[in-house]
Amino acid sequence: MRSLYVHLPFCRQKCLYCDFPVVAAPVSGRYLETLGRELELIRGKYREADSLETLYFGGGTPTLLSIPQLQHIVNQVKSLWTVPSSAEVSMECDPGTLTFSKVQTMLEVGVTRVSLGAQILDDQALKTAGRGHDTREFWRTVEMLLTAGYRQDQLGVDLIVGLPGVAEAVWEKSVREIIGLSPGHVSTYFLTLEENTPFHKRYIEYKSPLPSESSAIYMYTQAHELLTASGYTHYEISNYAKPGKECRHSLMYWSGHSAYLGAGLGAASYIQGVRLTRPRRLSDYYRWVNTVQSEGTAETELDAVKDRVMYQLRRAIGVDLDEYATAFGQQTADTLQTSFSPLLESGVMTNSGRTWRLTVPAGFLVSSEVLSDLFLALERNNQ
Repeated sequence: MRSLYVHLPFCRQKCLYCDFPVVAAPVSGRYLETLGRELELIRGKYREADSLETLYFGGGTPTLLSIPQLQHIVNQVKSLWTVPSSAEVSMECDPGTLTFSKVQTMLEVGVTRVSLGAQILDDQALKTAGRGHDTREFWRTVEMLLTAGYRQDQLGVDLIVGLPGVAEAVWEKSVREIIGLSPGHVSTYFLTLEENTPFHKRYIEYKSPLPSESSAIYMYTQAHELLTASGYTHYEISNYAKPGKECRHSLMYWSGHSAYLGAGLGAASYIQGVRLTRPRRLSDYYRWVNTVQSEGTAETELDAVKDRVMYQLRRAIGVDLDEYATAFGQQTADTLQTSFSPLLESGVMTNSGRTWRLTVPAGFLVSSEVLSDLFLALERNNQ
């Protein structure tokens, strides 16, 4: 348990595609107090987890915290756990939510990575998506971070494939401009029409003004070609990094079996085979921390296999069948190999000995279908 995620759910406004546990409201003192209480409870319960290798402040918009609030929450974590200078400390940031003094504070308290939610570099598309910034604010935020002392390779930039009204030329321009910035990390996520969001009610997948399926695939593939030609490694379905700049915190999740701690609204933890997700409503979260604190749900062996292979197939390095034979038995490893083997001829998967990988980017594009078929095979094997 050397990784901790801290959720700060407050946003200036909620994006129209967002289904995360966030609230469009100023940062709440009550929430920070309750979050602090939960952090203390976690530390008291898991005393053996005394040092953190990765610490991630996500949201929401953590950079909406005032300077005293930011100092307090980071220092509280550091008072409860050892956070060595070698640790990766990440903070998500929406453009337009920083001041120069706040950036200096982030450096002072030890934030080593800043993840910027650009989404697209087109003002009309940003407005349509309900984003709270424009492209000028994005570049102003970048300039502020670099001037204060962050290196370009300490920045990550998130982009979304498939936003409404975004033509292929607009997407290409955005990707090229981000490559010109030369951040250490770039993410390209497909837009998902999550239930109970305005986008889900307003749009139909792959129907105008959303890009067609072929156009969305083209944009994803184009980003792969442009980024890999510029020295980035496509190390996970949605993520690229310069050498050594992969997100260590995310890699911990994608191992499929590493234990991790979570705190805050909707945050998840995985400890000794037990998965626990906090409530997603503020009132329920306050009640949970102060009175309930349920223990979570122990996963079955089938669930453990599914989760591990789901996360590991997201990575370019793939899955090692010997690992599954050791952890779950030879029959499970054989089921995986039987499911994977037909995909060699179609070019969806490749293998090297006992290691199997989705091809990049073609296999990544059909990962959901591959996993669906694989899960059915695992379920039949478990009957």
